[in-house]
Amino acid sequence: MEDGQKIFSFTGYHLLKEDGSQRGKVITVPSVVTYESLLKNTIIGCLTVMLNIEVLGKVQMPTIRTRQDFVLWLSILKAGNVAYGLQEDLASYRKVKNSISSNKLNAAKRNWKIYREFENLPFLKACYVFINYAWNGLRKA
Repeated sequence: MEDGQKIFSFTGYHLLKEDGSQRGKVITVPSVVTYESLLKNTIIGCLTVMLNIEVLGKVQMPTIRTRQDFVLWLSILKAGNVAYGLQEDLASYRKVKNSISSNKLNAAKRNWKIYREFENLPFLKACYVFINYAWNGLRKA
């Protein structure tokens, strides 16, 4: 990040089963994510993010129950910044039944709310990015 003057980076990660054993699924990431591309694919795993706050300044996640990381990433990228994906699997994410993020229907509803209430996207654009989000979510499953 320092060599390339980058303020936002993230990496790939792999999924673990609830018991901690390998699930065998690795989440690979794109090399660059913009505001528009993040709207369509929530690929940035919070557990892998690094922010250069010396350049970016102090940032804080909003005080909402879920998807606060997504809202923060959107706000950083909406300001004209870019997130850089490192093509390495550097973290483990344990999938747990009954966690807040485990219910995909609820996650989809929350994303729709973010599109309309936080990002104030027009209805048709919200529909467009939501369809892309759903498609990308199915591909990650």
